[in-house]
Amino acid sequence: EVAVYGNAAADAVLDAAESAGASGGARSSSLSSSDPASAPGKVGEPVAGGLVGLFRRPAMALMTVCITYAWLTVGGVYYGINFIAGDLPGSLYQNAVVSALVELPGTLLGNVMVDVPSLGRKTTTVLLYAITAGSCVCAAFMGGMLRTVVAYVGKLAISSAFCAVYVYSTEIFHTPSRNAGLGLASQMARVGSGAATGLVTALAVPTSMLMFAAFSGVAALAVQLCLVETLGHPLPEAVDEVLGRRKRRGAAAGAREESALLRGGGAMSDGADEDALAY
Repeated sequence: EVAVYGNAAADAVLDAAESAGASGGARSSSLSSSDPASAPGKVGEPVAGGLVGLFRRPAMALMTVCITYAWLTVGGVYYGINFIAGDLPGSLYQNAVVSALVELPGTLLGNVMVDVPSLGRKTTTVLLYAITAGSCVCAAFMGGMLRTVVAYVGKLAISSAFCAVYVYSTEIFHTPSRNAGLGLASQMARVGSGAATGLVTALAVPTSMLMFAAFSGVAALAVQLCLVETLGHPLPEAVDEVLGRRKRRGAAAGAREESALLRGGGAMSDGADEDALAY
């Protein structure tokens, strides 16, 4: 039920983005119909690619912004926790070794979780960002070696999130824009890692950890609300294929809800019949 309501919220956000882009009306439709780049379903006609293809449609633009923010967060938090290793309780050298070692199980965990059918790409990414946020909040208010331990739980989770968001991004972007999308997302991760350097230098460790928690929490919420599940789907060749998954998912969710209501109504009817017979 949580997944259904989460998907419904994502559908509402993307529908709002699409309706906001409909202000162009018939003029936009007539232009797109005469533009061969906007008809990706026809063989032999070019498809809008590069960065332009990522921002032509409002819903796709919203997904692109969400993914780039997720990359900015994962780069900033990952390197930010690395940078504060010397300020955490314990030996600097031991902290550096532990910081490197936790990436091994983190990488394995991320690659395993994204292929679990019950989790998929979306839930895995949301869960890992949420664990990172929770760990950073706890580390901000704890002291002693417990702060170090919890901080590196966050480092493990963000290492896993790095793997998950990489796989997720390649499956969200359609083929003509995939390279440009990954390049843009990777660049935003570099911006995040650079910003983390100044952040941990200017702020105390607890404040920095709270900032990392806030960034991770917003990333988890954005992924839940703005992105669609991609596990088990072929790589999209056009924007319409990406957005079509959302529509098909919404239709399937509606069918499941209708079926549940019918079953509930049938059960109530059977109960009423039994009460009448007993009476």
